[in-house]
Amino acid sequence: MTTIFRHANITYDNIDELSVLAYTPDYLSKMAVKISTTPKRVLANYLLWRITMNRASNLPKALQEMDTAFEKVKSFHNSKL
Repeated sequence: MTTIFRHANITYDNIDELSVLAYTPDYLSKMAVKISTTPKRVLANYLLWRITMNRASNLPKALQEMDTAFEKVKSFHNSKL
């Protein structure tokens, strides 16, 4: 966890006293590497896209319709995998 915190620029005064229950430590380790090796622009675009998708219901009707159409296409392609 210290490595993950360091990559995220998170400081904790008593890091040795911090307890974290991780059911998937391998995933966390790989994710830390992936985040640290991914260009910041890609991470920023991904986060912005995820936030936008989450807030789609608050967007104007035209954008909601675009989101619905995108979800249909995405679902179709995922069903083919």
